[in-house]
Amino acid sequence: MRYRKIMPLAVAAALALSLSACDRYSEGFEDGRGEGYAAGYAAGAALNGSEDGGGFDDGYSQGYSEGYSDGLKSASEYPPNGVQGGSEYPPNGVTDPSNGGVSRPDPVSPEQDSSGFVSLSDEVPGVLLELRYYSSYNFVGERIDGYEEPVALMTREAAEALKSAEEELEALGYRLKIYDAYRPQTAVDCFIRWSENGDTQMKPYFYPNEDKTALFDKGYISKTSGHTRGSTVDVTLFDMALGRDADMGGTFDFFGERSHRDYTDGLTEAQIANRSLLRRVMEENGFKSISTEWWHFTLKDEPYPRTYFDFPVKSLD
Repeated sequence: MRYRKIMPLAVAAALALSLSACDRYSEGFEDGRGEGYAAGYAAGAALNGSEDGGGFDDGYSQGYSEGYSDGLKSASEYPPNGVQGGSEYPPNGVTDPSNGGVSRPDPVSPEQDSSGFVSLSDEVPGVLLELRYYSSYNFVGERIDGYEEPVALMTREAAEALKSAEEELEALGYRLKIYDAYRPQTAVDCFIRWSENGDTQMKPYFYPNEDKTALFDKGYISKTSGHTRGSTVDVTLFDMALGRDADMGGTFDFFGERSHRDYTDGLTEAQIANRSLLRRVMEENGFKSISTEWWHFTLKDEPYPRTYFDFPVKSLD
């Protein structure tokens, strides 16, 4: 998502007086908040006469990789109170003289904007849902923060590609079952907190051979997730003739080598064939797989490759 920059002449003149500071702001904010926000913050700092962009940069340079909350904290501690209509997207509802002195409401931040997302049940009605993070049957053992309703959301582009894959599989006697789709950063933060506590109630089912404290280091869980960008989905095959999930030779979210995409040791020909079928159909319809999880697929041309969303999983307005 891109925001339109609006720079009145007064702001441009002010920016010229403090070009080096603005350059530092822009560099720090481009990745963290998007081009429109970067322009607004830089303009505000210049009009305040600031010569040091460090306060902003400290919060925003971490950007999406370290967490949206850090960025918000910096913005609240160092608000550009001198903004005089320097951007249509200033934080904190800044008064804009061009609007008759009326305070404009805060815009929806890129991370909270769900306008590019759709419900898979609406767009891909053939899919089945078994949303593990809305339930307590997952490696944490309880519903995950950020999952407010049992719905699966994805970007419109990813949903369209998934529909094509679903239709191809239906012709072969299968359907797709969804374990997870869009995952808010709030949920990822919940995983991080869980990794730091002593709870191991689900260890026998999901990580029997792994030390919980090593799950991040070994890459089973990440502090950032492709799911948070909205175009990644965790899926399996449902065999319509048998009326049950196809045997994939391993379960969803099992932390171990058996979950690797190309793992074959001890698997039957049917299990290997099922994994291959799922991968082939998904990849032929625009998704890419990863080596460590047979169920995990990301749209190759994802529309928001650098945006990590954090709106809750619930029905869209």
